[in-house]
This record gives sequence, structure tokens and C-alpha cells, in this order.
Amino acid sequence: MRKLISVLAAVIIAAATMVAFQSAPANSAAKVKHEIKIIDAGEIKNSGRFFVKGKVPTAAKKTIKLERKVGNQGRKLYKKMKSNNKGKFAFQFDGPTGSCFYVVAPKTAGYKKTSVKIGCIVRV
Repeated sequence: MRKLISVLAAVIIAAATMVAFQSAPANSAAKVKHEIKIIDAGEIKNSGRFFVKGKVPTAAKKTIKLERKVGNQGRKLYKKMKSNNKGKFAFQFDGPTGSCFYVVAPKTAGYKKTSVKIGCIVRV
């Protein structure tokens, strides 16, 4: 009789423990990506210099980065600036042929680090 009671108690405790662990999420909420809107991008009057203007409303007053990738190398920080209180930013940049540029919004409490490819410099 004692064995039966101890076995039932062990089963009840094990079941309660499993329910408690399954109901508590590992991460409280999955983070989502920022929404980076590119408003305008292009070349400045055939000068070989380029610009990009955009908006990241979810990263207002945060540091927005412009990264450059040349050839098979990894991406490196090229410029950074703080967005305004509406999340707007603007960069001017140049680089050698084959350079690709990306806008990167930082991770925040509710959002993941997010990047958007602006484009690559090609010879025409």
C-alpha cells in the first residue's frame, strides 16, 4: 500500500513539473525585424558619390549603420549616424567598383538587428 501511494505521489509530482515547464516559454516573445523603408537612393549628379535616405520608425533616435562589403571580404562598418525622432536617416557614400552597401538597424528590446541591401557599385 505504501509503495502504491509513493508511486502515485511521484507520478503526480512529475506531471505537475512537466506542466509547469511547458507553460513557461523559453523566450517571452520572439523578436521581429525592424521595418526599414528606403525612401530614395541614387547617384549625386554623375559625381561617383551616392546617397540613401530612409526611415526606421521602430529605431527612432538610435544609431543606424551603413556597412560596406568589398569583393569576398565580410561586411565592415563604413559610416554611422543617429536617426531623428521620427527614425529618418540619410547617408552619402562612395567606394570602389564592386562595393555593396547595406543599411543596418540595431537590436532593441522588441526588435532583432535588421539589414537591407542598398545596392552595389558597378561599372557601366
